[in-house]
Amino acid sequence: MAEGAPKVFRKSNIICYEPLFSAGGEGFFVEDTVLITAEGHEILNPALPYAPQDIEKSMGQNPP
Repeated sequence: MAEGAPKVFRKSNIICYEPLFSAGGEGFFVEDTVLITAEGHEILNPALPYAPQDIEKSMGQNPP
């Protein structure tokens, strides 16, 4: 984590997980925003496609 992680996560903490990946000499960030709850966690952002076939399908639905 760029800013460091707390030693203990507490309910109502919000964290952003932002891995970087590169393709064709360009860098891309994919960010998930996560709310820590008393029961575990909840991902706040809409689900993003991660599998190659899901990314290609998503790209086909949104022509440039």
